[in-house]
Amino acid sequence: MSEQFDFPVGFKNRIRDQFGTKADDFLDSLNEEPAISVRLNPRKAISLFENTREISWTKWGRFLEQRPVFALDPLFHAGAYYVQESSSMFLEEAFNQLSLPENPTVLDLCAAPGGKSTHLLSLMNGKGLLISNEVIKTRNSILRENITRWGFANVLVSRNEAHEFASTDFQFDLIVVDAPCSGEGMFRKDPHSRTEWSEDNVNLCSLRQQKIIAEIWPSVAPGGYLIYSTCTFNPAENEAQINRLISEGGAVNIELKNINPKIQETRPGYAFYPMNTPGEGFYISVLQKPDGERKKLKLPKKNIPEIIKYPDIFKLISGTFSIIKTGEELCAIPEAFAEPIHYLKQKLNITRTGLPIGTDIRGKLQYSHDLAMSVDLISSYFKTQEVELETALEFLRKNTVDIPVGKDKWLLLTYKNIPLGWLKNAGNRWNNYFPTAWRLRMQD
Repeated sequence: MSEQFDFPVGFKNRIRDQFGTKADDFLDSLNEEPAISVRLNPRKAISLFENTREISWTKWGRFLEQRPVFALDPLFHAGAYYVQESSSMFLEEAFNQLSLPENPTVLDLCAAPGGKSTHLLSLMNGKGLLISNEVIKTRNSILRENITRWGFANVLVSRNEAHEFASTDFQFDLIVVDAPCSGEGMFRKDPHSRTEWSEDNVNLCSLRQQKIIAEIWPSVAPGGYLIYSTCTFNPAENEAQINRLISEGGAVNIELKNINPKIQETRPGYAFYPMNTPGEGFYISVLQKPDGERKKLKLPKKNIPEIIKYPDIFKLISGTFSIIKTGEELCAIPEAFAEPIHYLKQKLNITRTGLPIGTDIRGKLQYSHDLAMSVDLISSYFKTQEVELETALEFLRKNTVDIPVGKDKWLLLTYKNIPLGWLKNAGNRWNNYFPTAWRLRMQD
C-alpha cells in the first residue's frame, strides 16, 4: 500500500477482545493488498474475463490479477460488468436459498450505488418487480445511472425514507437492507477511512440501524424475508441488531446450507474476515417473518395511467410490457405489475419507472439512452455500427464520431457487439446522444 494509517486505539482494543489470539492475524491482514473483483452482467457479457479466477459463492463473479482503468473500458460504461467487492456478492448464495414466489416483489432499501440492486436484477432475470431505493439525492442519481446500464425493465428507482414504505401498506417478499455502518470492512481497501472511525460514530450507526430495521420490518410480507448486511466487523452493528429483531419482532433466523467453510458462521449471520477470505469485511444475515395474513392493497381506480397504443414500440423491445407515459417519457413496465406500479407511484417518490424508452415529440419517438442499454432491446430492428476502442471512447466523451451518414435516422453504436448508445442523423453528421451528465472526462 502506498500510504499507511494506524488503527484507532478503540478499534484495536475491541478487535483484541473480539478475536483473542487471532487478533494480530486479523489486524495484519488489513494491511495486505485488497483483492480486485467484478461481477458480469449475464444478459450482456458472460464470456468476459475468461482466464480469471471464479468467486465460489457467485457464478458471475471474477477475481482480477490487477486493477485495470475501468473508466477507459467501454464495456464498463455499457453495463457488461459491475466492479464490486467479492464479499458483497454472497447475496447470491442467500437469495438462491430462499423460497420465493416465481415473480417476487423485492425492495433494496439502501441501494446506492447499485451493486446489490444490479445483482438482484440478474438473479430475478426479468421476473417479479424490484424497488431500488436511495434517499440521498446525489446518490440516487448514481443509482439510476447504474440501473440504466444494467438494462432491466422490471425495476422502479425510488427516493424514500424507510418509514414511508410502511405507510403504503405494500409488503415485499424480500427486503434487502445493506445498512449504513461504521465501515470497518473498508479499512484494507481504503486505509484513510481508519482516520474517520470513532466509538461515537459506531454508536450512532448502531442507533440508526436499529431505527431502519424497526421501520422497514412491517413492510416484509408474512412468510417473507429480510436480508441484513453491513461492511463492518462490529457485533453491535451486526449480531446485536439481528438478535433484537428476533426477540422483539418475532423474526426467525434462517441458516444457510453448504456455504464456503472460510466464511465464519456467527450465529446469527455470516461474517467475512480478512484473514480468511480475499474480499473485504462483510456481515450478512437472513431472517424470515412468520406466516400470517398479507395486507390487502386498496388499488386506486381513478387516474390509472393510460396504456399507450404505440405499436412501433413493440418492435423495439421483447417481453410482456405495458407502455405508460410518465411526464415526458414513455416507459415500459412489466404488464403483470401495472396496477401495483401505479399504486406505488402515487405513494412513493419514484425517480425512474421501468424502462424509459424515449420521449414522444409530435408523434415521433426520441429514443432514450435507457433503451440502448436494455437487455430487452431488439437490436436487429436498428442499423448498428461496430466500432474500435478509440472511436468508442470518443463517443463516450460525447465528441463527434466520424462515421459516414446514410439514410437511417438512428444508429446504434456497439463495441464488441454490446450497445454503447445512439447516434442521430443530422443530415451531414451524426449527433451524439450519449448522456451529457455521464460523459467520460478521462483521457487515455
